[in-house]
Amino acid sequence: MTLHNLRSKAATAALGLAAALGLAACGPLVEFGDDSPPPHLYALRSAAPQDETPRALPTPLLVTTPEPIAELRPPRIAVFTSLTGVSYLPNSRWIDPPARLMARLLEERLRHASTGVVLSPRQFEVGYDYRLNSRLVGFHVDARNGEHVARVALEVMLFRAPSQESPQPRALGTAHFSAERPLRSVDPDHVTETLNAAANDIATQLVDWIARQNVNAPAQPGMPVPPTETTSPDTGSR
Repeated sequence: MTLHNLRSKAATAALGLAAALGLAACGPLVEFGDDSPPPHLYALRSAAPQDETPRALPTPLLVTTPEPIAELRPPRIAVFTSLTGVSYLPNSRWIDPPARLMARLLEERLRHASTGVVLSPRQFEVGYDYRLNSRLVGFHVDARNGEHVARVALEVMLFRAPSQESPQPRALGTAHFSAERPLRSVDPDHVTETLNAAANDIATQLVDWIARQNVNAPAQPGMPVPPTETTSPDTGSR
């Protein structure tokens, strides 16, 4: 065997050893025997009254996904423990981030209540005349005052889309909705059922508020307008 071949084999062996050590440092590629319990997964369910009479709401209406505050971005069940403290219930999580769950609940509730067309961000290319923007500022357990309360809060703005007569979006109204329910415990089943009830309360308040809006009224002075670019579709997993 030539000296060149010996050097090549030695270099190959050294590279193989270095790769093996690198993988070992990163931990096993597949872990077996993980004893941590799998998380319990939770969703929201609409509680719209079956005998509700549909109303003439603004149509077509695009319901955008709410913009959540930072504490509500993870798909976790948040617990506000102090003015600045936040934790999450262990071994439990939502099937999607709270903002997406809330968006789908609002869409379903508005479709049930409206005689017109309600669109989601996935359908934005269809075209819409009205748009509902919102910000999710509460979807958590509030434990700051020594008691546990399930709290949901939503800030909304209703806009008229640009048209030939009015090339800029026209703000029609703003509102803040909140709902809270006392909690007997922080058991995840009980917490999520209570948050579900509060979220449905918010949806009912929203439907009633939209029904009261005079969509033909002039724009309210001093209200901000949304960006004029086209709404991006929601491409997140469902």
